[in-house]
Amino acid sequence: MLQSDFRYFEHSRQCTNLSETQFYTVYDNCLMQVDGKGKDLSAPQAEIMIESLRSCLVEHGISRQTQQECIALNRNNQQMDPLQASSQSRGTDAITLPLPPNAKLVNHMFPNEMGGKLGAIPLTLSAAVFTTPMSINDVAEYYRVQVGSFYEFRHDNGDISFIEGVGNEVIDPATLLEAQLTRPNVQIIQAIDPLTGESLSGAQVMLFYQRL
Repeated sequence: MLQSDFRYFEHSRQCTNLSETQFYTVYDNCLMQVDGKGKDLSAPQAEIMIESLRSCLVEHGISRQTQQECIALNRNNQQMDPLQASSQSRGTDAITLPLPPNAKLVNHMFPNEMGGKLGAIPLTLSAAVFTTPMSINDVAEYYRVQVGSFYEFRHDNGDISFIEGVGNEVIDPATLLEAQLTRPNVQIIQAIDPLTGESLSGAQVMLFYQRL
């Protein structure tokens, strides 16, 4: 087992709808059925055992697709830096703004992790950062439909923001910053390489939202 992909088979809300208790109850029961004695196995025997384990999981509600998604997710998380792994483990369930399409979650922070305030402005919004292969304009078109009541602000550099409950007053830089820190909003910017600063294809989407 330790040499197989199943060493990455762990619970995550991103790959299964089962609770953590349900997930591990099924997994432990199936593991006991196929390897109750915990004996050493040859490679061919181990392959047979793993296939039996997979089949048992399917019979008890964990499909092969879910198995593969959980394994892939946790393998990737173990190879990430700790910050990204923590962000991924939080998932997206609590995010109260529409999620960007075709996007990957790369960071997810709560207000206390951002210092609690910026200058004199208290930070009360959580922040989730995504990357997507879609262009800035395509992502903006999606959000025009999803958050139609939000004010659309076009930045001089081509970035686009959608901010709840504001109007033309945000043309003032200080007012814009305060609105982005205190009101739910979507910021769509050009994706960049964090190491080199060079532009990449696609967009980065930042959601600033009130947690459920």
